[in-house]
Amino acid sequence: MNKLFNNKYFRVIAPIIAIATAALAIIVVVDPWNTYDSEPEPNEPAVVNSASESPPESTPEPTPEPTPEPTPVPDYDPDDPNIFNPLTGVLTHNDMSRNRPVAIMLSNVPEALPMNGVSEADIIYEVLVEGGLTRMLAIFQDFYNVGTVGSIRSSRHYYVEIIQGYDAIYLHAGGSPLAYRMITNQGIDGADEVRNRNAQVFRRDRNRVSGRRFANLHSVVTSGELARQWFPEFGFRLEHEDNFVQTQMFTDNPIPAGASANEVIVRFSGAKTSNFSFDATNNVYHMRQFNRDFTDGNNNESVAFTNLLVLRTSVRTLSGPDGGSGRQDMDTTGTGSGYFISNGRYVEINWSRPSVDSPFSYTLPDGTPLELGRGAIYVGIVPNTATITFN
Repeated sequence: MNKLFNNKYFRVIAPIIAIATAALAIIVVVDPWNTYDSEPEPNEPAVVNSASESPPESTPEPTPEPTPEPTPVPDYDPDDPNIFNPLTGVLTHNDMSRNRPVAIMLSNVPEALPMNGVSEADIIYEVLVEGGLTRMLAIFQDFYNVGTVGSIRSSRHYYVEIIQGYDAIYLHAGGSPLAYRMITNQGIDGADEVRNRNAQVFRRDRNRVSGRRFANLHSVVTSGELARQWFPEFGFRLEHEDNFVQTQMFTDNPIPAGASANEVIVRFSGAKTSNFSFDATNNVYHMRQFNRDFTDGNNNESVAFTNLLVLRTSVRTLSGPDGGSGRQDMDTTGTGSGYFISNGRYVEINWSRPSVDSPFSYTLPDGTPLELGRGAIYVGIVPNTATITFN
């Protein structure tokens, strides 16, 4: 052994062997060629093998996200006319005037009643469809906090014209050929359950009202929760553009003059009449149709309106392929006459609308702009020949 240590070649080679041995030990410990998954990139979730019952033992702690600053809410000032629901004039704690409303097509036949969510609508339009019946268009300014709404049915082209004046997001389940062409040509933001366009915002519920089992035809519903989840995914513009202007005016004391209107009967056709009775205690009108109260299936409440607008216009049956099943056409632009009912009284009014991109404007016969009461609005669009009775 001493001879080996005294060998001159060993004295040269031995340090090299020692260094190589130490380096090999380091490589074994570090093991850059190991077969374990690497750490995830920041903000990327670690991948866990689905065959494993537990995650890896050494999962890195996620980096906490910075706490966002709360969005400032404007102070509530009851005298500030800018902090109110732009569809109803009701004062609110948050300025929602730039938010796009949501407009939803609703079936209005006895088999589909009661509707869901209608007591929370800001505006409800009732307009003729084929067969002398009507459908309703419910418009919500703050839809994200609304519960179930339905049952949802198909669109007609004049409803598409109406929603454009509100710059609304449109939800429907099907539509007439003319309505579909208009939705496409006008680039309407919305969802269609039948053609599976953004249909995640809908669901089917044949038991949508306790104690009732509805036909599949009347089972399509949506909700504010679904809208809150899916609208951002759809890429909708959620606010009005800068040039959009709200034109309707409101007052705490609408039409102090005018003739008595404790009961109003709106006859759309031989198949459909809507009745309204004034509730002086709450200063609202309650609606009846099909010999029953118009109620909300979510809460069994009677649907009440502060304002009734009945607008006369030219109505006719479409010709050609678009007129199948007796589909209707009507003028939603131009000018016409009508009635404004509120506070137990009514007055004659004139309406005008220069284009489908414009909201309806209302004036008294002397040209004075009409001021509505603060609260929910019903708008019935009827043929020029319709009978309107006030008692």
